[in-house]
Amino acid sequence: MPCCIPRSAMLFAVTALGMALCVPACNDTTLWIYMKEYCYPTFHNDISRLNESLHCNWTLTYRFYSRLTDCTIKVAKLSSCFWPNEHVDQFFMEVHRNLLAACSPQHLSLQDPPNAILAVLISMPMLLTTIMAALVVWCSKRKKTPARMTSRQFA
Repeated sequence: MPCCIPRSAMLFAVTALGMALCVPACNDTTLWIYMKEYCYPTFHNDISRLNESLHCNWTLTYRFYSRLTDCTIKVAKLSSCFWPNEHVDQFFMEVHRNLLAACSPQHLSLQDPPNAILAVLISMPMLLTTIMAALVVWCSKRKKTPARMTSRQFA
């Protein structure tokens, strides 16, 4: 019995499989070199034009950061790498460590809110749950009103 698959579909499948097998591997070294030589200097120049006290002001730096992100996407494509990947993550960590270290407050410690706020945050869901349960019970026990009689029922 001859094969039922059309010749064009078979050709497409073989071509797609061949293309999938020929995808080049990510060149990590090239990616890292491109990010260091092309992306970092531009970001460094942009951020250096700002006063150091303004490095943490997101409204002033988001454009620079966006350009840096776009650059890493482009060099990842040139290096046949996916984006994001561990090398891009390491690159961003290095950028933050070198240029934006002061933007991460190390001394910030988390604290519980005052007791009055905690009481409200805890009691509100409890109160609403109790009210909703009571409403469901009340609605289920309520007698249903008889249907209105129509003139046909009298005839």
